[in-house]
Formats: sequence, C-alpha cells, structure tokens
Amino acid sequence: MRKAEEILADNFDAIRIAQLFTDDECNIIKYNEYAREYIEERSKFKIGELPFKYALSKKLLDAMVSRTPCYDAFFVNFEHTVAEDLHLNNEDNYYAYYAEYEPVYSEAEGRTLHYFIMKDITEFMMQNFENHVCSSKFHELMKTIGVAYIDFYPDEMKLDIVGGRDNYNEMGISLSNPMRLILHPDDMQKGLGFFRRIAKNRTRKHSTMVRIYSQAIMDYRYYTIAMNPIYKPDGAFVKFSGFAMDVSERIELIKKHDDKANLRLNKLEKEKTDVEKSKSHMDQMLSVMGHDLRSPLSTILGFSELMVNVDTREEREEMYGYIQKSVGQMMVLVNSILESTRLDAGTIRYNITTFDVFELLKEVYNAHKPIFKDIPVELVFDYEGDTVEISSDKARIVEILNNYLSNAVKYTKEGSVTIAGKVESDGVYFHVVDTGVGIAKKDCEKAFERYEMLGSEEPGTGLGLYICRELAKGLGGKVGCVSDKGKGCDFWVWLPR
Repeated sequence: MRKAEEILADNFDAIRIAQLFTDDECNIIKYNEYAREYIEERSKFKIGELPFKYALSKKLLDAMVSRTPCYDAFFVNFEHTVAEDLHLNNEDNYYAYYAEYEPVYSEAEGRTLHYFIMKDITEFMMQNFENHVCSSKFHELMKTIGVAYIDFYPDEMKLDIVGGRDNYNEMGISLSNPMRLILHPDDMQKGLGFFRRIAKNRTRKHSTMVRIYSQAIMDYRYYTIAMNPIYKPDGAFVKFSGFAMDVSERIELIKKHDDKANLRLNKLEKEKTDVEKSKSHMDQMLSVMGHDLRSPLSTILGFSELMVNVDTREEREEMYGYIQKSVGQMMVLVNSILESTRLDAGTIRYNITTFDVFELLKEVYNAHKPIFKDIPVELVFDYEGDTVEISSDKARIVEILNNYLSNAVKYTKEGSVTIAGKVESDGVYFHVVDTGVGIAKKDCEKAFERYEMLGSEEPGTGLGLYICRELAKGLGGKVGCVSDKGKGCDFWVWLPR
C-alpha cells in the first residue's frame, strides 16, 4: 500500500489534475487546487459542506468499503445525484467525471485514507468529439491519465475513434492497422469475443483487459476496456461508449509484488529443505554413531573388566592392545563427524603455503611404507612431470591422500597400491590407485556422498570420501574416481597450480 506522504510530496499541487484524500466517512481531508476547481466550481458545493460520497458512483463507494483500487466514469446531476451506468435522462443537467481510487496509508494520521484522482469529462460526453476544442482537451486528458475514448456501434460492429487521432498517435496505436495486427496474438479471440458479447447484451456494462501493440515503445501494453450502454432521453439505445485505459504500470507493479512473494516463498521452501536435510543428516549421524560406537565401546568395556582378573603380563598387554585399537576406531569416528560438521558450517580454516609437489608425495609415501610391511600388498611411488611448487593447504592435501590410502589398504587384499602425481599446465593431479575389489562405474560419483558405504561390510563412517570432496572444493579443486567391479580403483584429486 502506498503512503499518502509520498503522493503529497510528488507534485501534488503542481499536476493539472484533481487529487484529494478522504476519511472512511467520505469527509475530504486534503485536496489540491484543481480538486477545489472541479468540485466547488463545477459541482456547485463547497468542500466540507457536503460529504464527498454524493459525488461518487456506487462502484467507487463499494471500492472504498473493500479498500480495493478501481476506476469509473459516471454522471452527477446538479442535485448531486449520481447516475449509474451512464444512462442519461437529461443530458443538459449532468456533469461527467472520470475517477480513480486507491487506498493509501497516512503515517501522519496513523490510518488508511482514500485517495482519488478526478477529471471532468463532461464536454467529451456531451459534445461532438470531432470538435477541435474538445479533441485538444481530450488529448491533454489522455496524456495526463493514459485514457482514450471510444464508441462502439454493435449493429454495424463498428469501433469509432472519438478521441481524435492524435490521442492514439500519442499512445502509439496505429489506426490504419486492423484489430488483428494491434491485438496480442494470445488475446485475439478474447478481444473479438468481447465485442461479440457486447453486441448480444446491450443492457449492462462490459469490460475486459487485452494487450495492444504500441508503436511508440515497440512493445505490447496492457489496456483495460470498459464499455457502457448509452440511451436517448426516450430510452432508445444509441451506442456503447467507454474508455481504453493503459494499466501496464499497475500490471507490472502486481507482477513485482508477485515476484517478491515468489522469491520469499522460494526462500522459505529452501529454508524448509535445508532444515529437513539437516535433520536427515543428524538422523544419519546418530545412526552411524550408535552403530559404530557400540562395537569399540563393548570391546573396551569387556577387556577392561577382564584385565582385573588376568594373572600374566602377556595377557594384560594383549587386552590392552585390543582396548587401544578400539579407542583408535572411536577417535577416527568422532574426528570424521566433527570434520564433516565444520565443513557443513563453513568454519574450516585453510592454511595456504607454497610447497613442492614431489616432496609432498614422497612424504606421504614414506609415512605409509611401514603399514605395507606386514601385508601382501606393495606400495608403489609414481611421479610424472617436472618438479613444481603450488600454493595450497599442504595438511589438507595430505588428509585427502591419507583417506584414499586408508580405503585402498582396506579393500586391497593382494597386488599393489600406487601413490602418483602428474603435473599439467593448469593444475596437479594426485592419484591413489589400487588393485582391490573395485566399485561399479555407476557408483563412482555416489562414493563421495555423505555416509555412503556402497554395501561394504568393512567398519567405517561413510564420511571419509565426503570430507575429501568438500576439502578439495574449499581449495578450488575437484575429486573423482575411475573404477569397475573387481578391477581396482583410481581415486584422484585435482588442484589448481
């Protein structure tokens, strides 16, 4: 809803059109000079002496009650009685008005006021519109409120341009073109059907809204067409007479409101989805923790009770080893969950330094060699390309490669695991290739999803590869996997140079 103060500040007294505000009882509160002229000089009563409702049509009064913007054209006689539907009984005793209504909020008053724009169109209704004086006046009216005047004769199905050709030129509507060339293609049947309905029913108002092509702006504009039956004093039907009013700005305003509402709705839908996703992640996390913590906790509890009753040092050391291994499993689980939580919250910090790629890979290789001494799997080192330095977070890259190597050892019972690097012009590839059980091609991308174990019975959280993907994203890189069932896996991470 617009504010009354905004209207008052926008050339309220300078624009040559009557503007005024009323309260709910139709008492005029504020008006400009042209409102005084049209009401006091033309309607012959002083502002404040007579409630404004006597100068309004029922349509406008109903709009005030429902606080719905609207417009209307109507006649008022010298006794301040409004003639509905433009049915004239005595043409010489009426004034014709065009009015627009809009509810507005006044901060000064602290309430809703009723804002009216009014124009005296008596001469246009009472005289021959080909009269030069009336045409020029109507031209000024059209430029002020964007309204064009038309007559329609249903017997001949003829539309008469009574406002003068200059008015339509101002609007950019070509009168030389047939209706099928000026109506929007999607509104063609609607527009033609409108005039056919008028021809059949001559006892009431008819209105519609169609898009008409404006050569002035080279685009279609929205026009509301309102037609009213006109009768002679003896009651004989004469014609339909009405207005074509440009309402494009109002339509755009409604669309903007709708767009804002849709954006807000989309935002709420996204927030709802995020909440549901977070709840799903929380449920999965609790499920993983409940399942994977139970086993090591049971081991710790069981062996800690047995250690009290054993007699030899060797037995205690063996039980202590089981307890220590279980504690290590729990630490891996808790650290993985905390790491994924920090990644989701965006609180992971990266320490960017410059380091040698070859040296980093060699360090990872040397750190994992002891693990392969007691298993029938060979650890291989492979580096391709020149020795180069990159700027990135060295510790995070090591964390990614450690996760890859941990999975490779877990799923490779024999053969080899290769840690490799390849330097290219725009970045560096790090690979961990194994000869293990492999995964199906269709599951390669799925392997990096949160809590995804791909049916494995090996212990784990399903968070390791998810953490690798998110860390690589944070460093401006990407991850991937090349594999096939029974043929091993090649897990890689690419980082920019």
